[in-house]
Amino acid sequence: MPLQLVASWGAEMLLRLIGLSVYRSGNILQLPHQLLNVSQACSGLRSLACLVALALVLVSLSRLQSWSRMLFVASAACVAILANALRVTGTGILSQYAGRSSIQGLWHSFEGWFVFVLSFLLLSAELLYLQRILTPSRPEGGQ
Repeated sequence: MPLQLVASWGAEMLLRLIGLSVYRSGNILQLPHQLLNVSQACSGLRSLACLVALALVLVSLSRLQSWSRMLFVASAACVAILANALRVTGTGILSQYAGRSSIQGLWHSFEGWFVFVLSFLLLSAELLYLQRILTPSRPEGGQ
């Protein structure tokens, strides 16, 4: 339930930021022409669990120190939560302008996978950046 509310709240803020009128009551978003219910399946819990697991695998292969490893894994949770709010926002925008039928079925599944892949790519780029700035470089020709 808390992740549903976080996704709903984040989507509400982002929809308002881009100029759409929205009213939120719990996990229900009322747009001018649509009513969106952020259901339990859309809470982002599965994405959160998968991204954190992937972050643990990635960080185990890295040369980062333990404090930066923990920071990276924690950032995976943040990325998952933010990505889910962005996904709900995108669903709201699409439903507002293209109608309810555009956010159901195959599109809804594709949108979830697409956001997950983008989140994983963002985490991978973050890890490369952290390794670049936090690991000491070896001198050329030295051991």
